[in-house]
Amino acid sequence: MKKLTERTKDLLLMGARAMGDFASGLCYIEEQLYIDEYPKGLYEFCQFIDKEIGGAGSSNIDLFWEAFNHPNDKDIQSRFDIAKNKVIEIRKYL
Repeated sequence: MKKLTERTKDLLLMGARAMGDFASGLCYIEEQLYIDEYPKGLYEFCQFIDKEIGGAGSSNIDLFWEAFNHPNDKDIQSRFDIAKNKVIEIRKYL
């Protein structure tokens, strides 16, 4: 699993803010990504955030990336569930 660079995370978050979701946001910013900053599965990860979680921020995007890439790791999935539920709870008030 390739880690997301800080620049990639910043661009993803900027794109999501501009477009309203991560998948559309990736399309918005993808020309700004360098080829080595575009890991395999990035679009699917953006769809995962949009469908499974409903959003992400700078404090949890690394954990969500780990959970996406390691669906069978119980420790990561446990931390993911806690963070996911926090995001879902916060989005109720938006």
